[in-house]
Amino acid sequence: MSQINISTRKKRLRPASDVIETAVREVFDKNQSIRSVAAAHNFSKPYLASICKRARTEKEDYRHRPNIVNKRIFSLEQEKLLVDYLKTSSKMCYGLTTVQVKELAYQYAKAQGILPKSCKEKKMTSKDWLLGFMKRNSTLNLRKPRKHFSL
Repeated sequence: MSQINISTRKKRLRPASDVIETAVREVFDKNQSIRSVAAAHNFSKPYLASICKRARTEKEDYRHRPNIVNKRIFSLEQEKLLVDYLKTSSKMCYGLTTVQVKELAYQYAKAQGILPKSCKEKKMTSKDWLLGFMKRNSTLNLRKPRKHFSL
């Protein structure tokens, strides 16, 4: 069996927002087919079709806003407050485990009224959310708290 060399795989590049907006206008204003516009701008047909489906509601004033921030529950300000709380509790020798952080984030989202449906079953945020949160806040270091012994 042949192996794929990871370094030779192509990365997918996102088209610029203005190019996408131009393509959407061509579909709606010039009544061109999605397939021909996608081929002309070097997009995949399903990608342009999904963008056009979203753009139908805002035909006149469409602005492309890619959904790059998946799995983000809190705003930047709310995340900063959560990070500050975690740092403060750590300084008070009350560090939290990853499970406790996910439960805390669930409770905070519930109190803010922004609870996603995926969190309701387990009563905690997902592992994907935690990984993204930790990636965005690299100054945090979550690990299991240990007892400190003094001699």
